[in-house]
Amino acid sequence: LSDRTRSHWLLSVSQAPEETFRASSKRDLKADEELTPAEKKSARAKRKRASKLKRAEKEAERKSRAAAAGGLAQTMGRKSEAEARGAGAAGRKGQRSEYVKSAGMFSKLQDQQNALKAG
Repeated sequence: LSDRTRSHWLLSVSQAPEETFRASSKRDLKADEELTPAEKKSARAKRKRASKLKRAEKEAERKSRAAAAGGLAQTMGRKSEAEARGAGAAGRKGQRSEYVKSAGMFSKLQDQQNALKAG
């Protein structure tokens, strides 16, 4: 080994890892176990804000494409379908669907079976 390499190696051996490899002041990297509860909370809040922003951008892009396609484009998901229908009881907030009560559902099924037998 050269003298320079040997002296650097001896220096790094005599120091603790945190003395040799100092994290930058901007981004102090720590393991999850080393974080305080306040740091964990703020990191989680930061991730949630970023995720919410991504979702909002994605939704805005989807709506702009739907508007460019000429009104209501096909949307995916139960809530989107209910929003597109608009007038359905399940689509309005705070109102119950007609299929919530099993007695009502079974009576409708019975009425349909009776209509099929009669007709």
